[in-house]
Amino acid sequence: MHRVQKLTALFLALALLLCLITVTAFANGPAIAPFFYIKLQNLPEGTVYVDLLIPLEKNDAMYTPLEQKNLPEGFSPDAPIVAFHEDGYCSYTFHCEGASSAIAIQSSPRDPHVVFFADATMSHESTRYDHEEYAQKKGFARLALLDSAGNILQLSAPHRINSNKLFTYSYGSYIYDAASDMLTVKTASSGIGIPLYFICSLLGLLLTVLSERMVCRWFRLRDRYGKLVVCVNILSQIAMRAVHLLLYSLVFFDYAWTTLYLEAAVFLCEYLIYRRRMHDVSAKACALFTFTANLVSFILGFGLNQMLFFRI
Repeated sequence: MHRVQKLTALFLALALLLCLITVTAFANGPAIAPFFYIKLQNLPEGTVYVDLLIPLEKNDAMYTPLEQKNLPEGFSPDAPIVAFHEDGYCSYTFHCEGASSAIAIQSSPRDPHVVFFADATMSHESTRYDHEEYAQKKGFARLALLDSAGNILQLSAPHRINSNKLFTYSYGSYIYDAASDMLTVKTASSGIGIPLYFICSLLGLLLTVLSERMVCRWFRLRDRYGKLVVCVNILSQIAMRAVHLLLYSLVFFDYAWTTLYLEAAVFLCEYLIYRRRMHDVSAKACALFTFTANLVSFILGFGLNQMLFFRI
């Protein structure tokens, strides 16, 4: 068996093994809650309810003009919180179809709190997993502090409701200080995330080298430029993943868009190198080779990361 075939078989075996053993891991941290538990501090006088405002347009499939069952006694259908629509935000409790929440401030031995995407019991039966996932994907939310009739006493600024750092996750617990308008997202580290990320990175590098070397063979360039393609890909993969780690939390957040931007930069750099070093290859053929090689490796690499990285 040729060396390339052996490496390919090894890679496929490792990828299959990781797919089989991959599970959602919380290391030594708490498990992720499928609802929001928001502790409240320094509320203005007269605050009886706290509602969650999420980005929800009227043409959204989840939108409803009024979720009647959630209307507390003393609220009219025309209460200010029900009528509120500003910058795409509106009440989750009153405008998301089937919303489950406990907006009346609950007392506990520790702190007053409210609950969203589940009722006060926080039971499995009352939990709306789909609503929590929807809100997390939106990324931002606001809080509305209400009196007993649904008048808005205070509106928060939009706050990020999920973690924007690699290898951390939010587990559904928040602290909101009304005096400073600060929402603290309680997060925990994914202990297995860091080593698994680097394992995936090594597998991704191997996959990229093998796939682009294969494309190199399709274009009948392997004998002349096979070593060049391997060296360029190793360097570009290391550089791309280093930039990804440095910029993900600061500039980017969405993994798919981050990958597309970085892949575009890699394509440009690799094309310039190949154009300079592949003297007997035309500009058109060089561009086609670079595009094909990067497209193949991107599709395979993105699929690998979808299977492994997102389950960390």
